[in-house]
Amino acid sequence: MLHRLLYVSTADPDMRNDVLEHLLDTAERRNAALDITGLLVFTGTHFMQLLEGPKDAVEAVFDMICQDRRHSAIARLIAEPVQERSCPDWSMALRVVEAANDGPNQIFTVDDQALEPFLPDAMAPDLRVLFQSFNTMKRATHVAAE
Repeated sequence: MLHRLLYVSTADPDMRNDVLEHLLDTAERRNAALDITGLLVFTGTHFMQLLEGPKDAVEAVFDMICQDRRHSAIARLIAEPVQERSCPDWSMALRVVEAANDGPNQIFTVDDQALEPFLPDAMAPDLRVLFQSFNTMKRATHVAAE
């Protein structure tokens, strides 16, 4: 039985492209050795990552990810057993998208233009919606109670 884990986090404000490239290289090698596949999406301010593979390996990698200081506010969204992988051909794929800026009422509007062509056909429908809407997240600078 395979295990699926999906999380989101807030990137370090100083995240650079060369750091992302190094992160991807490291993840590809490690994940291939551990039989883990997945997808990492970066909006410039936030990460969303899918990991799939043997449960022990996925959880061990997630534990390492949680210790990484290049991001914070890590929130596990999904952790479940699955029959098949959504990204079977990628030890780790990286997609950088620009965060939408359509105002506060549009924070979770599905934008299928940014990621839809990139997402694998095998991706589960619930994951597809989460990834499509992810690039609409914005960094909160101030939240006030009304």
